[in-house]
Amino acid sequence: MSGKKIIVVFAIFLASLFFLNKDICIASEKEQGDSEEILIEQFLEDSDLSDIQKILNDNLEQVQFSFMDYMIDLVKGKVSFSMESVASQVKDAFFQEIKGNKSFWYQCLSIAIIAAFFSNLATIFQNKMVGEVGYYIGYLILFTLLVSGFSKIFSVAEQLLMLFVFFMKALIPVYFMMAAASNGSVAAAGGYQMALLAIGVVEFVIGKIVLPAVEIYFMLVLINHLSKEDKLSRLLELLEMGIKWAMKGMLGMIVGLNAVQGLLLPGIQKVRQNVILKTSEVIPVVGDALSGITETVLSVAGLLRNAVGVAGVTAILLLAIVPVLKIISYSVIFRLEAVFLQPLGEKNMCDCFVGMAKTAEFLLYIEVVSMLLFCLTLLIVSYSLGG
Repeated sequence: MSGKKIIVVFAIFLASLFFLNKDICIASEKEQGDSEEILIEQFLEDSDLSDIQKILNDNLEQVQFSFMDYMIDLVKGKVSFSMESVASQVKDAFFQEIKGNKSFWYQCLSIAIIAAFFSNLATIFQNKMVGEVGYYIGYLILFTLLVSGFSKIFSVAEQLLMLFVFFMKALIPVYFMMAAASNGSVAAAGGYQMALLAIGVVEFVIGKIVLPAVEIYFMLVLINHLSKEDKLSRLLELLEMGIKWAMKGMLGMIVGLNAVQGLLLPGIQKVRQNVILKTSEVIPVVGDALSGITETVLSVAGLLRNAVGVAGVTAILLLAIVPVLKIISYSVIFRLEAVFLQPLGEKNMCDCFVGMAKTAEFLLYIEVVSMLLFCLTLLIVSYSLGG
């Protein structure tokens, strides 16, 4: 065979090897993609999301939200959630809440105006008895209406707090199962303990201390304005300061502990992953293949862990929308009624409306801090475990 023929045959052989290797790489990439999808499906089948979905189905009035579908879309890089539709539904829920309680707010304002009329009537005539009796009767009727309104928004706030707790108790086993698969049991156990601590602190501090303090605050506001003299304002200021300090202290403590533990978890995770990968590589014959499979499993578990975290934060925000809007509507309307009532010269009634609005704002503050605490716990743990 001549030299030219040998060169041509060798060139054909190299070209065949190149295209064959290219086909093998494409097939390998396709097999890897298929294996990742199979792993994702297997992880989701092993995860019990029924409790999470039941909570969402029972409590999401305005939005249809599938936790598993949203997780899958996050893993695939799709955006299946329309913020425009959520904003539209939020607006509808807000105005629907105002319309639904329209008669209650009209009653409160009407009674306040009638009581103000009797109060002014008592200053005109020498016999003040009739005016004062009419004023106090009107005030007691308003007192009853305000207590009824407060019980509604207090119940909304209390139920939302318990809803956060129940949702987190259903979410964290799924989340930390993924974390254990991707980061190891030691790192997952550390994050799991912090999540349980956050739930326990919220249940105890808010449920047993802060919410009862808000109830006492509201009743003292009404009692303080029953008489013409201000006798309880300093006590109200003390309660207000105590509620705010308790919430800020709780948030700072949980976030701080999460941040400190977040400094240790990445090191534990890195050591664990290096040990697994190095151990699999030294196995004869199948070491490289086993190392690749192990890395794929760890990456898929980490991806699903982050998807559970993001979906959990999104679900918490969705669960909070309608209850928070109900509380906001009470604050806004009673502030407006106080503005309308002030020119009539009835300071006590006006202050009662302002007190009702401030109480609603306290409840709103409590719910927002609780929501932030749970969301930040998930985000900090997720970041410390690998982003």
